[in-house]
Amino acid sequence: MINPRFPPATDQEVDRLTVSLYDYANDVNSELAAMRRQTPQVDAFAIQATTSGGGAFAWRNPYPQTIVITRVVIHIRELAFAATLDVGVALASTTPSTTLITGLNLSASSGAFDNIADIGANGAPRRILNQNEYITGTITGNPVGLKANCYVEYYFALPVV
Repeated sequence: MINPRFPPATDQEVDRLTVSLYDYANDVNSELAAMRRQTPQVDAFAIQATTSGGGAFAWRNPYPQTIVITRVVIHIRELAFAATLDVGVALASTTPSTTLITGLNLSASSGAFDNIADIGANGAPRRILNQNEYITGTITGNPVGLKANCYVEYYFALPVV
């Protein structure tokens, strides 16, 4: 039974409401995308106890755009026998780099270390990472016993206007 106070909508009314809902959804998606570009993103992964170039880790920019690396945190849970870690931006996954952290001692103490307080000689607090570039981690020395994670914090670079 049809309620006389709420008659069925006409086809034109349904079409108008459908377009309005579609426009609203597009506006919401645009706002969410803008918020995401302004909110720091964090990716986390384990550090491998190997000594080849980029062997500890090689994290590739997962986006088809430039991102700004604001922080790299190394969380050492169990110490290595006698090793240091270099972290930086590289063009290839097997290329060592020291542009974010240089010579972090993986044998001295457990805890969290980053490219702001524990920068080393060549490191920097921020770096640009272009599409298809990597952040690589390379261990020098004996990494036996190392258990650690890496956290990469970044923002999306906004287009130049």
